[in-house]
Amino acid sequence: MLVDRYITSGIALGLGSGELVNLVIAEVGVRLASGDLKSITAVPSCNAAASSAAFNGVPMTTLEQLGKVRMHYYLR
Repeated sequence: MLVDRYITSGIALGLGSGELVNLVIAEVGVRLASGDLKSITAVPSCNAAASSAAFNGVPMTTLEQLGKVRMHYYLR
């Protein structure tokens, strides 16, 4: 699963939109709730992603609040 391969504790996670993103957000929420992931901060790119993150208990911030961003992965 994408979450196993690309998402680790302590990262800032950019959130887009779409069905795959919704599945990832839901899985991140499950893993945060269980303690398998910690200190994830999400930066939603749209209202749909923000709504999904809020529903699934994924903490959010903005790019302005986050400050400097390092890019780790590019998924195509």
